[in-house]
Amino acid sequence: MDKNKRQQNIIILMIIISVMIVLFGIGFLRIGGRSLPQQKKSILPGIAKIINTQLNDKK
Repeated sequence: MDKNKRQQNIIILMIIISVMIVLFGIGFLRIGGRSLPQQKKSILPGIAKIINTQLNDKK
């Protein structure tokens, strides 16, 4: 039971960290994306795909 709760906390922490990284990345892309609109469009779906695969692996 205790080990299970610890595992849940680790997963929650990893999700929070990945969300923060994505938010930072989106903010960074918005600043730098004005000069590179084409690159921004290809990076964002790539980030979403990485997160989806990570979440699916956790299950």
